[in-house]
Amino acid sequence: PSTPPRMNQLTKTSFRTNVRCSIILGWLICGLLGTAARGEDAPLWIPENTRLVVFSMAMFEGETPGNSSFTTSDRLDDPLVKLLIKRGVREDQILYLKDSEATKERITKSLPLFLDESTEKETLICYFSSHGGYDPETGKHTFYAFNGSLPVEWLIDTIASRFHGSRAIVFSDCCYSGGFVNMIDAREDSHISFAALSTTGSANLAYSGWRFNDLLIRAWSGDVAMDVDDSHSVSLAELSFFA
Repeated sequence: PSTPPRMNQLTKTSFRTNVRCSIILGWLICGLLGTAARGEDAPLWIPENTRLVVFSMAMFEGETPGNSSFTTSDRLDDPLVKLLIKRGVREDQILYLKDSEATKERITKSLPLFLDESTEKETLICYFSSHGGYDPETGKHTFYAFNGSLPVEWLIDTIASRFHGSRAIVFSDCCYSGGFVNMIDAREDSHISFAALSTTGSANLAYSGWRFNDLLIRAWSGDVAMDVDDSHSVSLAELSFFA
């Protein structure tokens, strides 16, 4: 389209960071016409060589249906996971925890073990959706499990130290989610080429319902509106542009 959809409330700084991280990798998320690629240097996404991590919270400890932090009737985390399975991601290479399943104890136990099973040829895709926290005095960012918070630094460090593949994409959908991007952008000691896309800046609140999730579904479905350069593919840079 000549006029792109209106962006979410991203600060200019975090948006530039997101786009830069995406362009460094230049991956093609989804070929609109088979496996058409825009160029020989742009590596294609290979679903069967993908390891998927989804931690998605709409309800937290003490909440009940109809009285939850986020709406549940229109949630799109299940459709996203089902779509990626349909696209070819193997179910035995998916770690999907939501709501009461995603306790601090289960996340901290299961994520390292899941990543330990990875191979060098794999790409890691992570989708983190929940509440987020930020302490302006310490600069620390947190991500909320069902029954408490975890340091974002722990999540990124665990990926960097336990994942055996060479590429990882991190999507973060929570308040202060730009903290994921900043932390990844600052890493220099990892064998992994990271890309990251967040819904807001590192010091900004955010709430967009399930719209960010909807955007990911549109990208992996091959929405022609996202093919800005008419290359018959949707790149991570184009997804960032539409975010």
